[in-house]
Amino acid sequence: MKASRSFYKFFKVTPEGTIGKLIYELGNYQWDIPELKELLEKILPEKNSFDNYKVEHNFSTIGKRVMLLNARRVKRAFGKEKVILLAIEDITERKAKEDALKEKHRATNDSLNVLLNFMNAPIIIWDTSMIIKRFNHKFELLSGYDSAEAIDKKIDFLFPKEKIDATLDLLKNHLADEQEVVEIDILTKDNNIRTVLWCLVLK
Repeated sequence: MKASRSFYKFFKVTPEGTIGKLIYELGNYQWDIPELKELLEKILPEKNSFDNYKVEHNFSTIGKRVMLLNARRVKRAFGKEKVILLAIEDITERKAKEDALKEKHRATNDSLNVLLNFMNAPIIIWDTSMIIKRFNHKFELLSGYDSAEAIDKKIDFLFPKEKIDATLDLLKNHLADEQEVVEIDILTKDNNIRTVLWCLVLK
């Protein structure tokens, strides 16, 4: 029934080739997308709207694009039939940047994991909430815990129960004072105490 100027410009179609056509016929059938049919013909009649539905499609006029679709069924005045308002957001460039960042992050993580596991010293990395994020093989040997048992857990399970609060305070003060080494006790998985010299680096 209607389309915006930005729709004509972006998809390189004309009003003459758009108005009065089935949406699936537009631009030499470039909108004949199975996911879109599912949304418009099955989901929309039941829910009256959908938001941020991602569609990836190779359009004949503009190439491969990633779109976010938002739709509403709109009730018209004077008893006229409902119409569908479809808003389209092109997120191709944004998704490409997000994918590139994810790949860079994955590569960085892989490199860091390799580096950590080749180090001769036990290394543990945690965040500001004291949640363990990395745990290298040498630390596995020291503590008796597999890294899978430690990742995403609070660091305090590594300390003797009666010393947890004091050890956490010691670690926090150590970071604040930028001391080189601090001595703490580690409670191993088999309940033995290992006293270690702990060197902390704030990143």
